Order: sequence, then C-alpha cells, then structure tokens
Amino acid sequence: MLGLPATQATLFPIATPELALYKRVQTEGYVRLYFDISERESGRFIRSTEPQVGSVTETLYTVFFFINWRKTDMESPPPIYNN
Repeated sequence: MLGLPATQATLFPIATPELALYKRVQTEGYVRLYFDISERESGRFIRSTEPQVGSVTETLYTVFFFINWRKTDMESPPPIYNN
C-alpha cells in the first residue's frame, strides 16, 4: 500500500480513514471436495467419490482513494431461471 492507513486516536475520539494512493490486496482460495456415501439405516459405508480440486485468486486494487477494481480467475455462476 502506498498512502496512509486508517488510524484511531487514543486520547481523542478521532479516526482517520484509509487514504490509499495505490493499494493491492490479493486473496487465494483452495478446496478439495469429495463425498462419502453410506446407507441411512445401517450407517454402512458404501464408497467415496473422486476428489474435486479447485483454486481461485482474487486481487482488489485501489488507486487515488476511490477508484476500485477487481481481477479474478473465478468463473461467473450460471444464470438461475425461475419458471
């Protein structure tokens, strides 16, 4: 970050907001998902599905205090149609 971070005064109830000339925040996520299938009555294990692995990266940018944009490799969800 290039600018002033948000601060809180200790003696006076005064706070300054973050003033970012340039700021970049990057977030990464990772998931490994599989299902275990079992019988309801007996609780007997039947099988596991193959693991599905996914990852995502999202970067948030701020320039000159109020210009914001986002860059991500996440796909948009499919549209939901209500009939």
